[in-house]
Amino acid sequence: MIKSLLFNGISFVPPIYLLLTVFFSNFIVENTILYGVISYFIFAAYFLSLDTFLAKKNDSALDIVDLDASVYSLVKHSPIISFITDTNGNFVAGNSRGSKFYKSGIDEILDSEIVYFSIGDIKLELNKIDNKLLQIGQSMECQKEFISNDGEKYLYRISKIPVRGNNGKIETIVTFICNIDAQVRIQKERETYVSTLTHDIKTPVIAQIRALELLLNETFGTITKEQREMFTIMLESCNYTYEMLKSVLMNYREFNEFAPIHCTTVDINEFINDCVLEVKAKTSKNISFDIISNKEQILLNADRDELKNVIISFLSTSLHSAYENSNISIELIQNETCFELKISCFGPYIEQEKINKTFNKNSTNKEKFDRIGFGLGLYSLKKIIEAHGGNIFVKSHPDNRNIAGFTLPLIAAGKDEHKVLAKF
Repeated sequence: MIKSLLFNGISFVPPIYLLLTVFFSNFIVENTILYGVISYFIFAAYFLSLDTFLAKKNDSALDIVDLDASVYSLVKHSPIISFITDTNGNFVAGNSRGSKFYKSGIDEILDSEIVYFSIGDIKLELNKIDNKLLQIGQSMECQKEFISNDGEKYLYRISKIPVRGNNGKIETIVTFICNIDAQVRIQKERETYVSTLTHDIKTPVIAQIRALELLLNETFGTITKEQREMFTIMLESCNYTYEMLKSVLMNYREFNEFAPIHCTTVDINEFINDCVLEVKAKTSKNISFDIISNKEQILLNADRDELKNVIISFLSTSLHSAYENSNISIELIQNETCFELKISCFGPYIEQEKINKTFNKNSTNKEKFDRIGFGLGLYSLKKIIEAHGGNIFVKSHPDNRNIAGFTLPLIAAGKDEHKVLAKF
């Protein structure tokens, strides 16, 4: 400490203080030496404390500089419109797009598309958001529509983030702006696509199915054996097309999260019979169905329509892959923790690796077009069951026994009783 004090004293005591010391000592040598030593240590201590204070201040300033540099680097390299303003709306820094947008009202959406806006309109809307941000003191995100100078409307998503200083007050605001017209346009195209599938394809397919069913039931007169075989093949083809179409629509709905789950209480023992009858009515294959439950009543909390889609999809794929003159077994099992639906049938063996691929969002397994296995819409079925809090499973064994199904949470327990509910 003394060494540091002496060093700093030598460094910082200016000659003027030595002159003052000599003056006030009346040029008496003894007093001059005494006052000189005292002055020396007083001013040395002062400058030492001042040096320490400045060092701390510089460290603090360095932290601020580092923070600003990080924020500036993020803004500068952002691929969208990005800039920093102070609390009065004055431009501080930004990337190329941000500078052009805020200062000149220019947005280079694409290389071939440059849009010009009124600077006044842009700053007015952005200042409104800034004022609200300053009131609530936290980040904000919203959508704003700006009208270009030629009258076109452009939709933007605006995100604003406050940056606080060491005193805790908001000093600057970071703004990120992204044109979302392309996203909206893609969304509209998807909706048009789904509408086309629903109205222009789904409706005619259903009409074909109903017409073929009437012909097979000889509603319009007796048909020959050859005609029945031909109509039966056509009906199976239409039913398969309809199932594939439902799978596409179901995939679209799940991918875009347009269908929230609306759960009600479902007694699966009663529910399963309707599903089996609907599937059996669409095929000419000689397949029998057994439904076995280990409880008199099994209650589930599920969306009836979504649950029906899952069960019918499983039954349909099992039916398509099952050998002629075979049996499909449907087991409804309630244990202590959950409910399990297990569908078993005998059909061609499928490697587990191929089955796993059909759970992917973008599956291209060609075997599902040959009516082999459980490849029809497994991704969508998986998403629906997971939305209900359950799990899906599909297995194929080398002895040609295929098993598929799912588990779901329970509502209440029923009375223990292994019971054959139905045979079809």
